[in-house]
Amino acid sequence: ATETCTFTHNLFGTVTAPLNTHWCLQANPSGNRNLHFYPQLVWHCYRASEHAAVFASKPPWQQKPALTPFPFNPIRFTVLSMRGLVAAIAVSSSQAIACDTALMLTIDVSNSIDPVEYRLQTDGMADAVLDAEVSEALISGQVAVAVIQWSGVDRQELSIPWRQLRSVADVQGFAVDARTMPRAFVQSDTAPGDAIMFALGQFDDAPNCDRQVIDISGDGTPNAGTDTNLASREAERRGVTINGIAIESMGIAITTFFTRSVITRDGFVITARRHRDYPRAIREKILREVSRIFG
Repeated sequence: ATETCTFTHNLFGTVTAPLNTHWCLQANPSGNRNLHFYPQLVWHCYRASEHAAVFASKPPWQQKPALTPFPFNPIRFTVLSMRGLVAAIAVSSSQAIACDTALMLTIDVSNSIDPVEYRLQTDGMADAVLDAEVSEALISGQVAVAVIQWSGVDRQELSIPWRQLRSVADVQGFAVDARTMPRAFVQSDTAPGDAIMFALGQFDDAPNCDRQVIDISGDGTPNAGTDTNLASREAERRGVTINGIAIESMGIAITTFFTRSVITRDGFVITARRHRDYPRAIREKILREVSRIFG
């Protein structure tokens, strides 16, 4: 008869190969056969048609016939085991790839944002991640994303909790959630400093990533809440980067404010000319944040 033997090694994981000829000692009706030899190696042999577990204290080639014989072919076993070890190492290597960036996306839902402008932000976010170049960069870096809506003091909501984007399906799911996300607040002040402090607190629950980044977008200057300069310095102290999208109706007043008082020293600002330019701006910003080409 041919049995399947699963070989477990402390360093390389588990591989499976057919077993031909060997002798085992019958033990208990657990449904498993077990051969224990050498401290680091354990062999688990399974036969579905029998309920027996067997143990041996010596290598198979040193065992004497016992209660239940089964075939063992050392050459075939060695070849298949090595193939399995290579596969196990490859899987372990892929699983060891770290998350490149934990990216917190925040959108302004203060009183200055009307329903059409809100929809431009959510649709723009969804379309940005679905862009072929952006989605490839997100998946390649196994980027973790979350979304906050913010407005005035005590008006912040984690609308989409942290998730890692490891596949096209992950990206598509995030895009659907972003596009259908209900608005959290209306008729509220503008407190970007409070939004930054709230976002910093969310990294406690984020996956372990090489970088932590906050995206903050807005179309006005503060009229409530924490000083944005203090919030930005706190982000720098924690090693978090803040980038921004300044949504301008005319001139560069919002861009100047974001540059001087919102972003960190390693951050950048992208200017959107009115809300209809927001989809272009957020695509450019996310690609710059997660693409290894830009750094």
